[in-house]
Amino acid sequence: RRPKIVVQLMNSLLNLPFPVEFIINDDSRSEMDAFAKYAGMKNDLYDWHLALLNDVHEIRGYNRLSLFASSEVVYMIQDDDSAPRKPTWVSHAVQLLNKYPLLGVLGGYRGRIDNGRKQIRVLNQNDGDKFGAHPGMSKVGETRRIPLIDKEIGVPFMWCYKVNLAPYVVRRSLFAEVGGFNTNFSCAGNPGIGLDYELSIRMWKLGWKVGLFDPGFTHAIGNSKSSGTHAGPQKKIRDANEGRNNMMMYAMYPG
Repeated sequence: RRPKIVVQLMNSLLNLPFPVEFIINDDSRSEMDAFAKYAGMKNDLYDWHLALLNDVHEIRGYNRLSLFASSEVVYMIQDDDSAPRKPTWVSHAVQLLNKYPLLGVLGGYRGRIDNGRKQIRVLNQNDGDKFGAHPGMSKVGETRRIPLIDKEIGVPFMWCYKVNLAPYVVRRSLFAEVGGFNTNFSCAGNPGIGLDYELSIRMWKLGWKVGLFDPGFTHAIGNSKSSGTHAGPQKKIRDANEGRNNMMMYAMYPG
């Protein structure tokens, strides 16, 4: 339900000089004409698939369409993000996955480390160090720049306890093996908050690792902060889900 964003989002994806499969989830069926314009483009590099999943929202949408993908590397992007012009946002992710065979999840937005005892009361969440995009202060604390660089690849990168969507990069086979995102974090049709954090923690528990890098995306484009789950009745549902899901996460992974 964000028609003002579709063109900017989709145009930002068309600079990749190598074969890519695009799978689009228009679960509200509100931008079909805009997406169909891109799906009908004649380009030997790109395969387009438009899925209409009847408002199951992001947890079930990500799970289903990730398994539908033909590539081993699945790059999840949300509808309020815009990719940079240089294709390194893809190539750097692939290089990091190849360099670190135990890297199970690679976040491209923000990540947290649950250190200390301070809590964000309204979210029922540990107020530990936060790193990644748009560094600076906000209503829920300070975000810091990624302090380390992978010199071999030439990209800011660090290991992180839990990382946010999106971008969010996974190995398709591993994503399927561990069961994908936890559907208990949302009823169908409702916002799914904490799905990314829970999978991050689960990966560490299963012996994999989680990393955070900077792909250079622009976040919260267009009217994203005044639409979708950030406005109206959906905002109240989102806030309630986030508080409940954070408490559930601490019950699932104590200590």
